Amino acid sequence: MSIKSLLQRAGPILLSNEALGRVSAMWPHKMVRYGLLAGVMALTACGPLYSYRSGGEAAAQVDAGTGAGTVGLRGLTTSVASLFRPPQPQPRPEQVLTPEALAQIQQPFLLMFFGEAGGGFGPTSNWGGFAEAGFNGDVVTWVEGSARTISTTRGGLLLATRGYGRDLMTARADRLQAVISGRSGGAQRALRVHRFLDGENAIVTASLVCRITNQGPSSVRLLTGIFATRQIEEACLLADGTEVINRYWVDLGGTTIRQSEQWVSPEIGSVRLQRLR
Repeated sequence: MSIKSLLQRAGPILLSNEALGRVSAMWPHKMVRYGLLAGVMALTACGPLYSYRSGGEAAAQVDAGTGAGTVGLRGLTTSVASLFRPPQPQPRPEQVLTPEALAQIQQPFLLMFFGEAGGGFGPTSNWGGFAEAGFNGDVVTWVEGSARTISTTRGGLLLATRGYGRDLMTARADRLQAVISGRSGGAQRALRVHRFLDGENAIVTASLVCRITNQGPSSVRLLTGIFATRQIEEACLLADGTEVINRYWVDLGGTTIRQSEQWVSPEIGSVRLQRLR
């Protein structure tokens, strides 16, 4: 059963698409960045789908086999009440994705972290878990528990976001893809093009001039183990002089990006992606 059908099928007290839209509208993107809303979804072929929100309680649970589910009244009222009190610390990935929970996740799954206010990634970074929802050619769509989505290449290069406000509509980095796939090596000068929404919901195009370099072998520690990778760095310059550095840890002997730090847009900043499955 597809994720789309799971999200659309009604359970005993499962929120309808209309109701889910009304609830989601209460938490705009900036609230996500400041800790009022952060989600993780763990989806398996024959297990539960959990949607977590900051505060530590599961807001919804859907049986992946039948599509039936419930939304606890206490969890729902707690989420609404959280709008009127200071945000509570959200659980860390390792607190939610225990070895037992990870053992149940059989399909492709990744984590996305938002950069902290001062830049970089650390213990206070907001994060969400994404399961593969489908693919079209080389483009893979991933869905998070609150129905936000991102699109990547099959290897893991970020192409688009949806549901985060000033979203990335498209991204193109042909030379980088060639380096990641092994079709091109050594230092490379390249052009990266991003199209994203501005504050008036208009599409803005940003061209970044980049230099791509291979940083050599490196290891990455994730919740699912330690992975041997080759690190690629992409140093870019925007037209206004802003410097952006993207980093990619690619499986040795393969093309899967095991971990990456990728710039999205001026509003969203950079995100870190970790491919767990």
